[in-house]
Amino acid sequence: MPDDNGKQVYQRSVELLEADIKGELVALEPRSGACFGFNGVATAVWRMLEQPQSFDEIRNRLLAEFEVGQEQCAAELGELLRSMRDQGLVSVSRSSPS
Repeated sequence: MPDDNGKQVYQRSVELLEADIKGELVALEPRSGACFGFNGVATAVWRMLEQPQSFDEIRNRLLAEFEVGQEQCAAELGELLRSMRDQGLVSVSRSSPS
């Protein structure tokens, strides 16, 4: 994972039609007709992205909510966010220097 990953800001890039089914999210992107299934963790991340969030903010919230080690959480979150970006669900920008 890149050292500056925590400085990247993630936000939703599409509006999905969503249905919550037993704690997981099923979503449809109406323009393309693409359908997505989110497990519990992916659903939590998607909900967090209602507002732009840095990688570190998302990771820290997941660490507080789920029983997972910091390294595993960071690695799996990185994979999830890359997948969401590759599918056009989220966009990534650099945070402004403080």
